[in-house]
Amino acid sequence: MMVKSYIKKVIDNHEKEFGIDFDISIRDVIEDNINNGVYAFQVIYNGHYQVHEIKRLNHSLLKYNKLLWSYDNGVRYQWGDTETLVFDPSVIRNIKIEEIIKSIKRKREKEV
Repeated sequence: MMVKSYIKKVIDNHEKEFGIDFDISIRDVIEDNINNGVYAFQVIYNGHYQVHEIKRLNHSLLKYNKLLWSYDNGVRYQWGDTETLVFDPSVIRNIKIEEIIKSIKRKREKEV
């Protein structure tokens, strides 16, 4: 699996679960941010469930209490699952490590 595939899978699952639509430009912005180390976003959508804006969140400040999200390390819990999109940094890190290992193996195979 590539990072791009993981990102697509998470967004697709969010769309299916909550019935909101992420257009290609929003998906591209999310991917660019993830490639720059941002792993959580506030999703802002209109009455037609079309995402029109995302806000970057500090992943390390997120807390979840089984009902609502806090974006400020637990001070206020006021955002729901529908408007919170979180990617697992450890999954992304593992995918990148696997890609590096595969690249090294291919390079070594070419040298032989």
